[in-house]
Amino acid sequence: MDYDYDYDIKDYSPWIRVDDVNFEKLNYDEFKRTFKKNEIIYLQSSIVDYVYIMMEGRVRIFVTSKDGSEQCLCIVERGVLFGDLAAIDGLPNYAGAICIVDSIVLRVPKERFLSDLIANPSLNSLVLDSFAKKVRVLSNNLTNLNFADASSRVKSYLLKFAFAHGDFLDNKCCLREKFTHQEMANLTGLSRVAVSNVMSEMLSKKILEKKGGLIVINDIHKLYT
Repeated sequence: MDYDYDYDIKDYSPWIRVDDVNFEKLNYDEFKRTFKKNEIIYLQSSIVDYVYIMMEGRVRIFVTSKDGSEQCLCIVERGVLFGDLAAIDGLPNYAGAICIVDSIVLRVPKERFLSDLIANPSLNSLVLDSFAKKVRVLSNNLTNLNFADASSRVKSYLLKFAFAHGDFLDNKCCLREKFTHQEMANLTGLSRVAVSNVMSEMLSKKILEKKGGLIVINDIHKLYT
């Protein structure tokens, strides 16, 4: 890449991860558990007795309306806590969590987590880092929902997806992961049809192309316009 991408992409991506986590210092190996793809970890408004820390994989954090519409809040990856807010304030979970791929998660009992917040500096640092990243992402989501048009929203999330899960060669980026238009709709707050229209327009203009079922961004600069 021949330019520095701005803070909006680097710090506000819904694909949240904390790479420099020392899991040994957390001393939670006994709580390791494997969840399968599409397995629900907890539901919105549920009360659970655990806090979760992602080791490997990806989990979607989402809210659902009364009519069944879904809004994805963020994608949790390595080193990020989730379910922690309910443990701290004692209220039901504000969102649900479901595995996008097979995932390894530390499922820590709430009482152990709360007591370790004082005694374990590594956990304290991880909690603050996770909180900060999630607040930034939710703030950016709110800004996009209120002020960005459909094309800008889709381009913004494509950029963030590229820097999270893409391989670059100069200004070209090949995405390593697949996503559906419905998944993009759940992230952007748009309808699937609206996302499809924006994607089709970018394909017709050769901004994007498909290879082997994966998206290739031919010129990353085009997503900034």
